[in-house]
Amino acid sequence: MTEAALFHRCRKALGFSLNEMARALLIASDRNPRRWEDGTRPVSGPAWVALEYMMREAGEIALADQVAEVVAQRRIASAQRTAQTEASA
Repeated sequence: MTEAALFHRCRKALGFSLNEMARALLIASDRNPRRWEDGTRPVSGPAWVALEYMMREAGEIALADQVAEVVAQRRIASAQRTAQTEASA
């Protein structure tokens, strides 16, 4: 499942509109969540972390675990980029 599809699925599981999701994530407008869902922009790291918490609180453990996997993969990728940068410096 793509990150965009996972974000959409989580939002639907929470019963939120795009505007409600933006408010829940403390985002001023629904433009970013809309872009995240259509795949135009990647979902921000802080949004994934907040979304994982919201999914667990809603009892959506399977979806929360999928979100946690995205967070873990991003941390690994970030650490690898940092190591490559330090190695080339």
